[in-house]
Amino acid sequence: MTNERTDLLELRAELVSTVHKFGPVLAEGVAEGERERKLPDATVRAIDDARLSSLWTASAYGGLETDVRTMGEVAKALSHYCPSTSWVVNNINGSNLLATKFPQAARDEVFGADPGAKLASVFAATGTAVRTEGGYLLTGSWPYASGILHDDWTILVAREVDRDGEPVGGLSLLVPTADVTIEDTWHTVGMRATGSHTVVLREAFVPGHRVISGERQRGRENTTDVTLPPLLRTAAIAAMAVVCASVVVGIGQAARAFVVDKAPGRGVAPSRYTSQPDSQTFVSALGRTALTIDAAELHVNRAA
Repeated sequence: MTNERTDLLELRAELVSTVHKFGPVLAEGVAEGERERKLPDATVRAIDDARLSSLWTASAYGGLETDVRTMGEVAKALSHYCPSTSWVVNNINGSNLLATKFPQAARDEVFGADPGAKLASVFAATGTAVRTEGGYLLTGSWPYASGILHDDWTILVAREVDRDGEPVGGLSLLVPTADVTIEDTWHTVGMRATGSHTVVLREAFVPGHRVISGERQRGRENTTDVTLPPLLRTAAIAAMAVVCASVVVGIGQAARAFVVDKAPGRGVAPSRYTSQPDSQTFVSALGRTALTIDAAELHVNRAA
């Protein structure tokens, strides 16, 4: 038995199937993404064509308004072809869900003209905001803004301070990505295509309707309101954590599939085995790994 809507189950299956159809495009772009430290244009087009940036955008704005389990299944499928793409798609949708906490005027500004709008977010409160007429002046530097090179808006967390620099509280602020400076800081060994560079602002004005308290951003006040659709009752930060884990599970599944595919033609050094499946030690180790990955998937699915 399941209490999930039939239409949502069908949409979930359709989205995962679509990912596998264009998956070779993602796989082909992995080398370019790692080299250029951003998603290739062909990858971004595939994401847009499949509407994968709208999984957690409300249907009122033309989004797909799916759920955590659907996003998790899509993330696992994407990870089989390009882990960086999976991570960025997760961050976009999680940030879009975070935006549901902002006033309607802000949501209308972001999604009203573009249901496919892409958002980034950085949770570290490494900036400061000072109240001014009509809003706040935001200053700071925020590292690890995954997907920022492809996003339209950015949610940044900051400490509100008074004119003397004394702390007042925490804020979450929504700014156009066009208004920020992106510092090229993402020089890593792997996951380079996420382009998780640093966002910088200097006394940028953010109007009041695009500012909420940190408590409201993290809050769970909507989670028990049964009049709201399931997506809008979801605790955004918790949902993002579940899907982050789904990305990692998908990477593990892809690695396991790669090993299984290559094993018959590889030997076990230094031993007499010329084919890995002939070695009980290899098979046992692979089995333990498979159990660990499967257990992780079960935990993620239960959390979703």
